[in-house]
Amino acid sequence: RVHGGATEMGACLSLLSALFSGDVLLNQKAIEVKERQANQIQAEAASASVTFATHGKDTVVKGATVSGQGVAVSKMVIEQDAAYWEVIVLQPGHIAVGVAKPAAAEQLPPTLGEGTTSFGSTWGVLELAKDDVIGVCFQHSDLPMITFFLNGQPCEGREVIRVKGPVCPAVGVGESEVELRLSDFRFKPPSERFLPLMAAKDMLRAS
Repeated sequence: RVHGGATEMGACLSLLSALFSGDVLLNQKAIEVKERQANQIQAEAASASVTFATHGKDTVVKGATVSGQGVAVSKMVIEQDAAYWEVIVLQPGHIAVGVAKPAAAEQLPPTLGEGTTSFGSTWGVLELAKDDVIGVCFQHSDLPMITFFLNGQPCEGREVIRVKGPVCPAVGVGESEVELRLSDFRFKPPSERFLPLMAAKDMLRAS
């Protein structure tokens, strides 16, 4: 009788273990589905927003690529607390990466970081190679507000401590060509806080 009771108890424990494992697996799958949906929303929002609101008269914009001479400012205002995006070097040259305030073409600075309407960092002709990736982390709630990465590695000394006013991702070119990438990144952001750039309505959908 004792032996039979032990057998029944063992069977019950095995059944409970199986049920528990099944619940854990279902919960894990539900979490994975929710994460995929959130990532898809973010990617769709980002890919749809790779457009430029304004650019200099000597700057050539084709889709998400910028070439020629001058500055191009994205149409997407950074509203979320922390965002990440990338700039792909298609043709090396003088390249500036950062943010700028929305402005008319005639009011754009010759490059980023000059004056009070744009903030960023500049790379010279010999500092970058074709297919290099400049990652940008922007945050509202901590300092420095902008940090840069080159091919996944931190760029020390290029931080932008503080940014004033509403700003948008921006690039500057000098006989070079770059691609602004707001999704499908080549490198992972340094922290899960830094999400792809989203419009306000898409932020509400993802929350």
